[in-house]
Amino acid sequence: MKKLLNLLGAFGLVVSTSTAVIACGTKPTEPGTGSDSDYLKLIEEFKNDLQLLTDNYWKEINSNFFDITNNNESLYTFINQKNITNLVKENGGTLKGDVLSDDNKKYLISDINKILNTKQMEDYYNNNVNKEKYALLIEDINFYTGFEPDWSSLEINYTDDGLTNLRENNSSFMSYINLNLNLKFVYKDSNKQETEYILPKRFIFTLTSNQLLIDSIKNLEKNIANDYYLSGGKYSWIDKEKYNFSNKEDLSKIFSPSNEDLRSIYENDDKGFQIDIINFMKENYFRDINGVPLEFQGNIIFDKFLSQDSVKSNSRKDMSLAKADDLKTYNTIFSKMEKNQKAFLFNQETDINQEMYSYLKDEYLKFYDSYSSRNKNSLATIENNSNKKLSSDKQQAFENSIETGQVKLKGLSLNVSSTYVHPINDLSIFVSFAVSNSETKESRNDYRKSELFGAMYHNLQLGIKTFQEVFDIQARNGNDSNLPIARFSGRGISSSGALDNIWNGIRVSGNQYYTNLNESLNLRSSSLDKHRDVLLETGHQSLYNWTINGSIPVGSSEIKKTTWTYMQVNNSGVIIKGYYYGGDESIFWNFQQNFININFKIDGIWKQRNSVIIEKTNKTTRSNGN
Repeated sequence: MKKLLNLLGAFGLVVSTSTAVIACGTKPTEPGTGSDSDYLKLIEEFKNDLQLLTDNYWKEINSNFFDITNNNESLYTFINQKNITNLVKENGGTLKGDVLSDDNKKYLISDINKILNTKQMEDYYNNNVNKEKYALLIEDINFYTGFEPDWSSLEINYTDDGLTNLRENNSSFMSYINLNLNLKFVYKDSNKQETEYILPKRFIFTLTSNQLLIDSIKNLEKNIANDYYLSGGKYSWIDKEKYNFSNKEDLSKIFSPSNEDLRSIYENDDKGFQIDIINFMKENYFRDINGVPLEFQGNIIFDKFLSQDSVKSNSRKDMSLAKADDLKTYNTIFSKMEKNQKAFLFNQETDINQEMYSYLKDEYLKFYDSYSSRNKNSLATIENNSNKKLSSDKQQAFENSIETGQVKLKGLSLNVSSTYVHPINDLSIFVSFAVSNSETKESRNDYRKSELFGAMYHNLQLGIKTFQEVFDIQARNGNDSNLPIARFSGRGISSSGALDNIWNGIRVSGNQYYTNLNESLNLRSSSLDKHRDVLLETGHQSLYNWTINGSIPVGSSEIKKTTWTYMQVNNSGVIIKGYYYGGDESIFWNFQQNFININFKIDGIWKQRNSVIIEKTNKTTRSNGN
């Protein structure tokens, strides 16, 4: 029957039970493997997973990056005390850059293959990547193809006057090889063409006569991430006290923190973090090495933050523009957001937007409870893997967590002398964020007093404000669901001029599949990426979604992936060009950010041919100056 309907649709001869409709324009076509937006997201997740797998593999083979030398025997062709000593002496000091002979390069690559156990490494990727999830990208191909050294990054050095072992009271031979490896992967792009992805990874090998030094560094690299967190390290438990917020509204920025926000905490706090973390390392991993000169090289020690999980709007609420209160909520997002009521935030009467306030007070504990449950499971895994328990004085801070992840650090080293600085692999510490680490459950659950609710409200307000400023959303006319149902100029705060207009990237499919339009409204296409970045970063959002969905078929809870309406872009904006079969009585528009996730049901407008759905307007000057 479906094939017959498609065939009839191709000739524009579909007849509904109530009326005859000639389907104007393009015949409906089946989508391919998904929208470019979905495919790009899948590629992004694949690359992130490869980074995580690589970090985990490095930890798994951690002991391979160290060897004891007795000056006579070695497991390796290139990496031995005699060879390293001769090379550094011949060079007159630290050997840097692409200076090795072809033979020495060959020998070092052979040693690296042994250290990495490259066959095991290939199997590790194959056995641990989610092949079902990434079938479109890696099916029928060997996606890991090997590594290539970046010889320009090579650094080799040694010293005979190494660290003193308190147990034996003698100095040691120390040496290292530091080299960046470009790990090479391939995947299929949306055109089924194999595309290479290069993942840089630092390779540091330590050759020394000091077994205690090896044990200490191995213990540090393997355990610091979770040990510091579980012990209650104060820079693993971040809340508002670590920020220089000037008012309550700034608490919106504690969600989806930017790398620049965190850099100030980990680098500019009068070196408070450096002092704290190094003292922790010395006490826990280097206690038996006399005066271990552990320090970060320079002040640039923060690399980036990798979020693991956070409070988010993972439950959807359905609304209808046919209902007056729901229409007000819709217009707050897609027309104009105003402070139109007084209510309590942080136990103080404050001017607020009633629609967003009412929505969030009903939803915020659902979002929090869902995350909290996942976070408890995550803690159980960490405690089990570490064979340690979370410090009792951090239980309340744990209950207040809103996000977890890893802060990646760089530049840690052993500063042995003016001529010898021994590098240590880049490290991470597990961190938790909270609005307030000390808020009680009673306060958290009372939205009028809750610091969690207050901060979430301000983040919700900031996210919508930024969305409106990026698109330059303009007020709709009327107080009903009449067309147009959205208006914007496309020349907002992310645009650099008249030619830099979001409308230049708005595309439609020309049939009932709305993937191109959704990709455009989501700012997911390559031409619109920068606008999405501004929306997320300025609004402190980790989520942004504006999509069109079909109606819900009778007897089903799942929204259709298609509509019977097809659209077109012209100088007026996005218009209804026509429809197939009986057309659509209703279509859903989904809007999602950190703390809002609403499906708006829009009825009764989808058969008005050539009507403007989204109007392209002239740029306006906003009252806030943007």
